[in-house]
Amino acid sequence: YAQASSLLGSGQYEQARTALKALQGYGNTATLLQECDYRQATDLAASAADADLARAVTLFEGLGDYQDSAAQAQAARYRAGTLALDAGRYDAAAADFQSLGDYSDSRDQFREAQYRQADSMAQNESYVAARILFADLGDYRDAAARKAECSYALGAAALASGDYETAVPQLSDAGQAQDAPALY
Repeated sequence: YAQASSLLGSGQYEQARTALKALQGYGNTATLLQECDYRQATDLAASAADADLARAVTLFEGLGDYQDSAAQAQAARYRAGTLALDAGRYDAAAADFQSLGDYSDSRDQFREAQYRQADSMAQNESYVAARILFADLGDYRDAAARKAECSYALGAAALASGDYETAVPQLSDAGQAQDAPALY
């Protein structure tokens, strides 16, 4: 028991966990096992590595109502979303922020991740997918204008290839984007 407590105190969580599991039922080993997970999760949450943050969230969520584990899980997931957004991993960021619901400004961050994903798609000429995301964003930033730009690009490409059946609705959807009205 003393060795397990010492290992826990020195941050050797796996070894402490193994020693505590061997002592199950003795004293407050169940609480010490929770404390082991909590401390390890706290250390992992300070990391900038995706795997560490994911492990921290898993550990915190597994602790249920132990201390402030639920709040710590949300904070770690939010940090993971922020890091993913900054690194250009927009799908991962959107998933993290969406799962957080009303936590902090997660709803706004979710929309920002979607916007950046749509912008990236448009820059890579994936106009159909970008247009769908911009449409889903509604009045967020300049999403409506960006949707129109994607429709224009699709319409102009269809027009250039002689596909008038596709070009007309796309250019019509483009509205006042660039010279769309003059093209049809």
